[in-house]
This record gives sequence, structure tokens and C-alpha cells, in this order.
Amino acid sequence: MQKFTTTVASLALAAAITLAGCASGGAASSANYNRNGYHGYEKDGRVYVFVPGSGAEQKFKRGEEMVKSVTRISALDGKTVVADPDVNLDRYLGTK
Repeated sequence: MQKFTTTVASLALAAAITLAGCASGGAASSANYNRNGYHGYEKDGRVYVFVPGSGAEQKFKRGEEMVKSVTRISALDGKTVVADPDVNLDRYLGTK
């Protein structure tokens, strides 16, 4: 019975930690991801890129999902880059 109680307590603690992380909402950070005329935001381990002031950027800031996007896996510092289709991703990444 002691082992069962310990296991249940451990699971409850893990669930509480997970929910606390979700409650933070995965707030976006723009630290060091603005480049080559585009705005970049880190969120949930990915970098989201937008044309400054675009409708897509405003929706992203309000927490709305992107309807269309272009994705490059591990393209920037090992992070996946998700870009609005209006972004020239090669220019943002500095590859062209």
C-alpha cells in the first residue's frame, strides 16, 4: 500500500508541474530573433517569423493559431522555424 501511495503522490506532483507549465500559456519571446527586417518570436521551442505589423503577427500576439505557414525543421540554432507565407524564409535565415 505504501508503494501505491508514493506512486500516486509522484503522479500528482508531475501533473501539477505539467499544468503549471501549461497555465503560463507558452508566452512568446522575441529575444534575439528579429533579423533581416522580420520579427521572430520564440514559443514552445519554435521560432515564429512574421512581416512586421502584419495581420498574421497581430493574430499570433493575441494567441490565435496560424492558418497557413511554412516550416523548416532545426533551421535556426536547432529550433524549428515556422513562418508566415509572406516571409522570405531564406532571407530571414540569411541563406540567400
